[in-house]
Amino acid sequence: AITFSSTIDGAQNLTVNTTGATTFGSTVGGSTALTSLTTNASGTTSIGGNVTTTGTQTYNDAVVLGAITTFASTTAGNISFEQTIDGLYSLTANTAGTTTFGGAVTLGDATHAASLTTDVPGSTAINGGSIVTSSTQTYNGGVVLGNNVTFTTTNSAINFATVTRDGSARNLTINTGSGAINFNSTVGTGGSPLGDISLTSSGTTTIGGAINAANLSV
Repeated sequence: AITFSSTIDGAQNLTVNTTGATTFGSTVGGSTALTSLTTNASGTTSIGGNVTTTGTQTYNDAVVLGAITTFASTTAGNISFEQTIDGLYSLTANTAGTTTFGGAVTLGDATHAASLTTDVPGSTAINGGSIVTSSTQTYNGGVVLGNNVTFTTTNSAINFATVTRDGSARNLTINTGSGAINFNSTVGTGGSPLGDISLTSSGTTTIGGAINAANLSV
């Protein structure tokens, strides 16, 4: 295991390689942003505070949130979570580059309200099969589906800008309980429609643009 119990600062690249647990116990790049941060594919990474880099962040192993966390790249570096993300806390990703969720994301539980938020002008690539939060999900930049994806909240809203897909027709399933479903722009395109779209909510569903899909169930 590799444990950083306190803060980490410095305009340098940081790579952590271990088959055990990597723990960041406090903020990373809070005073002076790191240039980049990379963890290897084996083991796990526990995050205990905000992480700021000027360039990329690449988490090749499973990530566990131990605190409310903002992952930020100040110069449009990509932020990539290649495996699962779990935790009881909210996650915010801020970059003008691409944020990638490569595995399932599960945040919060019945007693912990946890949300997921991404910013604009960045985009979000969702390659895992599910994103589950106990509070809201807000994708302020465009979402690109790289898999069939189910988005789930506990009676909380899900907000999208545009939703498109990669080279294959992807199914989109949304379950929000009594929460609202808000599409603020187009879903799919005429030349690249989504596959099946299923929307389940006892709240309102707002459509802000054309929906292009093989099938739509509301």
